[in-house]
Amino acid sequence: MKIAKEYISKKFGEEYFHARRWKSKEGEGAHECIRPTRAMDVQQLKQFLAMRGASLSRDHLALYELIFRRFIRSQMRAVKAKVVNYKFKLSNLEKEVTAIETVLEHGWDLDVPIKESKIKPGTYIPEKVVTKLVPKAKPYTFGEIITKMKEEGIGRPSTYAKIIQTLSDRKYIIAKSGFLIPTKKGILVNKFLQSRYRDYVSVEFTRELEEIMDKIETGYNYQNALRALNEIIRDL
Repeated sequence: MKIAKEYISKKFGEEYFHARRWKSKEGEGAHECIRPTRAMDVQQLKQFLAMRGASLSRDHLALYELIFRRFIRSQMRAVKAKVVNYKFKLSNLEKEVTAIETVLEHGWDLDVPIKESKIKPGTYIPEKVVTKLVPKAKPYTFGEIITKMKEEGIGRPSTYAKIIQTLSDRKYIIAKSGFLIPTKKGILVNKFLQSRYRDYVSVEFTRELEEIMDKIETGYNYQNALRALNEIIRDL
C-alpha cells in the first residue's frame, strides 16, 4: 500500500489514493502474491533496465504492466459516472446495452481512461446489416473457464492453470483465437466418463470431495473425512 500511495500521489494526487486489502468488504485490492515491489511503472522499468544495460522481452514487459496497472487501480478511489441504457431493435431481435455516458468524479479511470458513450438518444436507421450463423453456446476463454470453476467451487487458485494445461497436454482441448475448443478425443473421453461414471465426474461430487480435502488440510480427522466420503459415494 505504501508503494501504491507513493506512485498514485506523485502521478495523480494523494486524494486519488484509496487503500484496499485483498477481499476487503469495500472491494478487492491486489493479491499479496502478485504485487509490485517498487513504485515503478513499465516506462520507468525500461529506463531502470537501460541504465544497467539490461533488457526484458516484450512479453515480460506486458506481463509486468498488466500486474502493475491492476495493482495501482485497486488502490485508487472509485469512479462516479452517469450511466445510460440503450435498447437496440432489429426486426424481431432486441438487445439492451449499458454504457457510461459521462464520468462525474474521477478515480481509477485516470490510470486507464473509460470510454464514454457518444450515442445520443433517438431512433437510428442502420446503413448496413450483416448477419452470420453463430453457435448457441460459444466456447470458453481461459479466463471464463476459471471464473466458471470459481463459481462452481471446483479447483483452487494453485490448480486452475494446471488443469487447463493437463487438458491441453492430453489433446482434450486446443486453444484457438483465444477460445478453448474441445477436440474429438476430448469429446469422446467426456462421453465415455459420463456414460460410465457420471456421478463420480460430476461438479457436485468434485466440489464435495475438494471441501473434504480442505478440511483435512486444516486439521480435520482424515478417518472421519473418509467416513463422510463413503456416505457420499453410497448415496450416489
